[in-house]
Amino acid sequence: DQAADATLDTRDGTTQAKATVGLRATPATQVSFYQALAACEKAGKRLCTVEEWERACRGPESFVYPYGDTVDAKACNGFYNDVTIPLVTGSLDMCGSAYGVYDLSGNVAEWTASATERIPGSGIFNDRAVRGGSYQANAAGLRCVGDEYHNPPTTVRADLGFRCCL
Repeated sequence: DQAADATLDTRDGTTQAKATVGLRATPATQVSFYQALAACEKAGKRLCTVEEWERACRGPESFVYPYGDTVDAKACNGFYNDVTIPLVTGSLDMCGSAYGVYDLSGNVAEWTASATERIPGSGIFNDRAVRGGSYQANAAGLRCVGDEYHNPPTTVRADLGFRCCL
């Protein structure tokens, strides 16, 4: 399961998706779940499920953070770095998982393909799971697993983007 960052370009009223494998792309933000889904599909990929996303983040050792079990305040682009925008993917060398996937913790929170309940136990699965925290996230938000993070699919935020899977 190789994850790829994806960018979304909206010039002249058209939407163009460009999925990039590797480093040195600025994550797309300000996109809804539906826009993220379309961008990945246009690139011949799909949004990652929660399970795929968390596996890529935790690695074979099932770490709490991509790099280990204890938060390192400066390893990833989170609240502790005093950065208020997304960085180019891979800017922080310590923020890679054992699988070589960067910025799964911090930088931008990421839409997943997985539906989730807005109100636990309601049986209504309208929201979409979001993972990874963002440049605004504290230690809890930067964890690889966070069941409480979800948004309505029409949500658009400056710190919310997406990642495509093969």
